[in-house]
Amino acid sequence: MKGDLDLRTLLAVLYVGAVLQFLFREATFAIMPIPLHIYALSYLGLLGTVGLMLELVGMVALLAALWRKLFLAAPLAALLVVSSVLAFVFPQYYATGLWTWVTLASVTATAILGLEGVAKGNGRRRAVLLLTLPLLIAVDVEAFFLYLHVGLLYSNYPLLFFLAAAGSAAATILFGKPWGRRAALSYGLGIVAASTVMPLYLLVTQNRFMEIIMDMTIPSAVGITLSDPYSLGLVIISFGVVLFSVVGLLVKGRYMASAGFFLFFSTVFMGITGYHLMLYVIAPGLGLAMAGLDSLNLTVKERTQSNAKPSIAVTEKREVGS
Repeated sequence: MKGDLDLRTLLAVLYVGAVLQFLFREATFAIMPIPLHIYALSYLGLLGTVGLMLELVGMVALLAALWRKLFLAAPLAALLVVSSVLAFVFPQYYATGLWTWVTLASVTATAILGLEGVAKGNGRRRAVLLLTLPLLIAVDVEAFFLYLHVGLLYSNYPLLFFLAAAGSAAATILFGKPWGRRAALSYGLGIVAASTVMPLYLLVTQNRFMEIIMDMTIPSAVGITLSDPYSLGLVIISFGVVLFSVVGLLVKGRYMASAGFFLFFSTVFMGITGYHLMLYVIAPGLGLAMAGLDSLNLTVKERTQSNAKPSIAVTEKREVGS
């Protein structure tokens, strides 16, 4: 590595991997064992696995790069590496009692990571990010109850999801300049992206049979639990708001916030039914921390000292006029 390396390089790897993992692994994992005749389904599963590997590499690299900014970044990066190695060396590690407590400790650590990232963000931007915290905390508490076999929390996840999505939409306006040509373009493309969920919304709200089908399909794909089966419409609207935020921030040039929100919303519900991968434990907290740190305009620089090996450090460059 020579000279300055913009953090966007790491974000690109993470973003591509997260999208592929969500579309072709997380969303299709539940239907993979079913004997359905879907064209190229097995190949899509392989593509999702490739995305999972890219997301893992991106998360480890980003956590390693942010170790000076986030107190728990380095330990969580090491934990991701260890859990990945254990999957090959000792495949049954996840069934041990020790790993259960490691998982619960990791849930706590990643929640602290998210809170720390939000706390270090810009004041007005930090305020809207607080709307995402109830969802993160509720899922983490649910995970604790699930692993300790003490019952369920029965939270209203559709409402918490909508509240968090509204916070991300507000962040889309507040992050960067809220007006101007680029801002208008970002809002326009965000609205176009959000409108893509309208056919599904109309389908489930006007057809009770399809609503019953989707009441089972959507939760199995994203992990959310519907306390009220008639709240599916609110969940779909929330997905539209998230699409507005992710696309709007991406067009606006707020790459870290866009990737962070996508990482957060695509994995935050995994704890409700038990984490399948350590990546799903750490991803929501890291995503929230990324959104909080977006205002710092971070760059990765290579530092070279005499008689020492080069090291990578994250430096901060404050944005002027936003």
